[in-house]
Parts: sequence; structure tokens; C-alpha cells
Amino acid sequence: MTLNNFGIHCYLQGRLDEATKYYNESLAIIGKIYGPDSYESVPVFNNFALLYEAQEVYSEAETLYNKTLVILQNCFGSGKLDEGCILNNFGALYDFEGRFTEAESFYQRSLGILEGAAGKIHPFTACPLDNLAKLYDAKKEYQSAENFYKQTLTIREATLGSHHPDTVATIDSLAGLYRIERRFMEADIYCKRVLEIKEKIFGPNHSETILSLHNLAGLYAEQGKNSEALFIYKKILEIAEKVYGKDSAPVAEVLEKTAKVVRNCEDEGRAKKLEDRAKKILAKLNK
Repeated sequence: MTLNNFGIHCYLQGRLDEATKYYNESLAIIGKIYGPDSYESVPVFNNFALLYEAQEVYSEAETLYNKTLVILQNCFGSGKLDEGCILNNFGALYDFEGRFTEAESFYQRSLGILEGAAGKIHPFTACPLDNLAKLYDAKKEYQSAENFYKQTLTIREATLGSHHPDTVATIDSLAGLYRIERRFMEADIYCKRVLEIKEKIFGPNHSETILSLHNLAGLYAEQGKNSEALFIYKKILEIAEKVYGKDSAPVAEVLEKTAKVVRNCEDEGRAKKLEDRAKKILAKLNK
């Protein structure tokens, strides 16, 4: 394993000081062998930028992304695959900082390059498309967001398969978008797709599956479909009690949500009992 890969390993584990150490050692060796501004240093500079981003040291990350782009353009000119990937990461940095106009510009530049260098149906090309979708979603430009999410989904289903985590995340994003727009029939379809996939991948008792059940129950509750919502909340409660125990925080959460739906059914007595049980659990946990 190279020093850069050791750095990545530490970064993913949240051991950022160790990651910094390995990245610096890697750059020192690369600098001695190839020179300080060689193509071989590009992956390390990119990883260093991501590390600074995680630490919210955005100015340092921006400096490194700019340096990386200069190296790539000096080595190969413009329009290469690596440049497209760096531009996408650069866009994400601006996105995190709330510099949305600049983020959008970099995502669009990244998309143009990656479509040419990797092809329109490629996992790399899906990354700026997905980021553009999320950007427009956050800006409440829902039609644009939907178009980009659908393009992303088409690519990810074709290249990664329907059960890949990135594909599932895109389906989930579309479900959330349709829910915000109160397009409940479409939201229902996409919520159920996510749930079905997660049940197959993780099984019925996994936290990811429970999360999708919560989303579906919440969708029904929002529409006033109380019987459907209560049916799912009952299922979640059974799973949560089995997996986490009867006096656990996940059980308290589903009890509180169930109580809200029960109150909508004008059963105040039952709603109060559910809330009291939830309060007792949380009080016990907070001792």
C-alpha cells in the first residue's frame, strides 16, 4: 500500500492527523523523484484538498484544487478526465461554502469535460449531474433538479445496477423531491422502490430498511392516509423492539410518530399513552 493510500485509509477512518502525515510524506517523495509540480502529485493534492474540506479549511482546499488544475493543464492541456473530476470536487467545495453560482459553473464545466472524456453514460459523468440536481433541489428549482436526477438515475442504473448504493440514493432523492412538490403518487412509487431494494440488500431488520419504512409512513401520514401510516409504524415498532430493545431511542421515536397519527384519528387517549411510554423511555435513557 502506498503512502497516499495509507493517507486515504486514515482519512476514511477520521484519523485526519495521520492522513496529513502520510500525504506530506507522499508529496515529499514524489517531489524528489518527479518534481514538485508533476502529474504524479495530482492524486495526493486532490486528497489533501478533500481533507482540508472535511476540516472546513476551505481556503487551503481551494488553493490545492487550483494548483491541481494548473498541473493538469500544463501536462495535458484542457478537457481530460482528471480535470473533469477535479472540477466536480471544486464545485462541491463551493457548494459547501454556499457559493452556489460558482458551484454551478464548476459542475457544468466538469459535466462538459466528463461527457467528452468518459462518455455520456459513465459513473464519473453521473457525479456532476447528481451534484447539479442537489444544487437545484436546494434552490427549490425543482424542474431542473428532477431532470438532472433522472439523467443521473439512467446512468447509474445502466452502469452500476439498480441495487448499487449510489443508484438507491438517487431514487431516494427523487422520492424526496416528489414529496416536497406534493406529487404523492410518484413519491409513493419511488419510496417503495427504495424500500424493496433495501429489504433485498440489507434484510427487513436493518437500520437502512427501517429508515425507508419511516419515510413511507411519513408520506402516508402527510396525505392523511392514517390507516396506511399506522400499519407501517406498527411494523417499524415490532422491528425496533426486536433489534434495539423495548426501552430504546428508536422505539421512542416510532411511538412519538405513531402518537401524532393516532391523534389525527381523534383518539386522544391512545395518543397520550403512546407519548407517555415514549417519555418514560427517553427519561430512562437520559439518566
